[in-house]
Amino acid sequence: MRKLLKEIINIAKTPPNKLGLPFSTWSLRKIERYLAKKKIKISYGRIRQLLLKHGFKFWKSKQEIISKDPNYEAKMLRIKRLLKKPNCIVLFQDKKNIPIKLHSGYEWRKKEEQFL
Repeated sequence: MRKLLKEIINIAKTPPNKLGLPFSTWSLRKIERYLAKKKIKISYGRIRQLLLKHGFKFWKSKQEIISKDPNYEAKMLRIKRLLKKPNCIVLFQDKKNIPIKLHSGYEWRKKEEQFL
């Protein structure tokens, strides 16, 4: 059972496209099918239980804006405060292209790995 758990965790942490699969994120059913091809029979419900029991969660990845502006944090906090006000509309113009670091979809990871 320990070997199976280790295998499931390794699969969940490895992007599917690095294993030669035609998708970029895992679902429980995809993990179940992948294990079935390796002759390991386990239900997606049991996979979910094992991952949750060992601290994994299905996190939605986010986009990160990377800015070289030294005042970026202060500006973003101000915008966020303004947007919390009722009937507030914030208009701004970006004079530079801000690089965005894209993350793909959802993935299984531990809480402490949430912002890696």
